[in-house]
Amino acid sequence: MTLLDVSYYILIISLGIAFLTGARMVARKGAPTALVGLNIASISAAVAVLVFGRIFGIAYCREIALCLLFFGAVGIIMFSRYLRTGTFK
Repeated sequence: MTLLDVSYYILIISLGIAFLTGARMVARKGAPTALVGLNIASISAAVAVLVFGRIFGIAYCREIALCLLFFGAVGIIMFSRYLRTGTFK
């Protein structure tokens, strides 16, 4: 086991903790807190997909991570716009 393998495992553990923190923030009351938690969860999931792709040699994980980041950001923008105005217009 090399130092790079150990650093991957530490990164996976810290991303899991970040994802659980984001999920806990989504479950709390209050829209701003839920939006921040959703952003944390989507970013940590995307980075975890990149790490697993690097470890297992999966070539298309970068595209999946980019989609997660893009659709997570678009979803957060749409949800915050709906909360602000009450409509998507």
